[in-house]
Amino acid sequence: MNLYSYDDHGFSEIDEVLLQVFVAAVEGAVWNARRAEQWRVEVEGLQEAMKTRAAIEQAKGMLMVLHGISAERAFEVLVEQSQSRNIRVAVIAAEVVETLTKQ
Repeated sequence: MNLYSYDDHGFSEIDEVLLQVFVAAVEGAVWNARRAEQWRVEVEGLQEAMKTRAAIEQAKGMLMVLHGISAERAFEVLVEQSQSRNIRVAVIAAEVVETLTKQ
């Protein structure tokens, strides 16, 4: 921030102190706004994860029963399909559930 005065040495010591207080308050507000945005993004991500978790767990269970594999391996299968098709794991899981419940 640049401040200008009409006169040489136009700002007093009290002006400098007030400016420092003002700058500190603005810095705090900016920091709080950035943190709030980070928290908002994190909360949205967690909410999305909560929504998709059920489908992923169902798909894992179905793959475990169908193929006789562990929960870890069932998740690996979902991840492998996700990576090979470039589709989110949750979408793959929903497809598995839909496909296997129609049979």
